Amino acid sequence: MMSYKPLLPRLEQQVNFNDIATTLKLEVVEAYDRKDVGKGIARVDYDIMRSLEIRIGDLVEISGNKKATSVICMPLGSAREKDNKYVMGIDRLTRYNARFAIGEFVSISKTNGIVADRITMKPLTAMSVSKSSAIDERYLRDALTNVPIRIMDVVVIPYFKIGLAFTVVDIIPFNSNYGYVGPCAFTVSTNTKFEVVY
Repeated sequence: MMSYKPLLPRLEQQVNFNDIATTLKLEVVEAYDRKDVGKGIARVDYDIMRSLEIRIGDLVEISGNKKATSVICMPLGSAREKDNKYVMGIDRLTRYNARFAIGEFVSISKTNGIVADRITMKPLTAMSVSKSSAIDERYLRDALTNVPIRIMDVVVIPYFKIGLAFTVVDIIPFNSNYGYVGPCAFTVSTNTKFEVVY
């Protein structure tokens, strides 16, 4: 049986396995799959995921020079892995929310999400304002299920052939007594309620 050795960080000297998460840097590149757009997905080389004990679909935090955000981690396609293992493919919306730039190097680590009880959103465009009344709470819940959300994130809700942009202005945890400090990721459940303010 072949033994597995964790990958070593790019341009770093050899480190202990437990230190990999703090030293490994991945270069931000454009999302490889258009289906990932707006869904809060980051694609990373599968061997690197295994080195960091990250499973497919795990919630992870990615940190850059200015800000951090949370995404769902998925593996790169095999063809892309041959080009460069030390990259992270994320879409333009995720980069905007995190203030990441193409070519920036970021770190990655596992994190946990907090279930949201109520999410308050504000339309960003005139189109979003005019169409938001036609979108019910169930549709918003379905559109944002499995999408990690932080306060002040911009989210895009598919509406026929367009996307309606909203800013998340407030999130109340499922347990209002839950203590958390600083920015954190929230997830949507079947009981999450939505409110649109203008």
